[in-house]
Amino acid sequence: MTDRIRALAEDHTFYDWDEAATLAVRVDDLRHTIANEFLRQAPRTAANLLGALANTSDLAMERVDDSSGEVGMAYDEVVDAWGAAWAAVEDRDPESVASVVFHRIVAEKYGVGPNLLSAFGVALGPSGHRALRQVADALGDVDAFIASLEADGRTEREAVEVAVRLGAAGRAEEALAWLGRATPAEQASERGAAAHIDALL
Repeated sequence: MTDRIRALAEDHTFYDWDEAATLAVRVDDLRHTIANEFLRQAPRTAANLLGALANTSDLAMERVDDSSGEVGMAYDEVVDAWGAAWAAVEDRDPESVASVVFHRIVAEKYGVGPNLLSAFGVALGPSGHRALRQVADALGDVDAFIASLEADGRTEREAVEVAVRLGAAGRAEEALAWLGRATPAEQASERGAAAHIDALL
């Protein structure tokens, strides 16, 4: 199975718009095979193989005219299966899973896998979402921080925290927009007021 995934990654064929379905089917077949052969008996192996398959998405998208969206959708299904496989690993460490998710977010070039955080919701759990935010903070990745809040349904409650980070990243207009989403009490808080001044300056 590893050889088939490596062959997909190393394939230099360019797939035109009318050939994209061929590549999508190839990705689908690999996903189905991994799920059928490993998911029930060896979910961690399935998770690792699906992760390797998901990580071929950037290379694949560089050599296909995916105007139909078929290849992108095939990889979205890989991400769903990847998250489900990690959720089936009973002794998983949510913080380690958060690291896996974060590195996929950072590596993503083509917007493939917008369902990544929702797919990993169960596998991450509350502690995993907190870890994801901590890793995002450590690397200064504001977008990953926001994405983790969105997946956890905490964007409105953490609007000031988002604004602080956007301001520090030099994204003043976005910071002001996020401050506008905060409650009046949060806007008037010491941290909210400081974020507002920083964004204006």
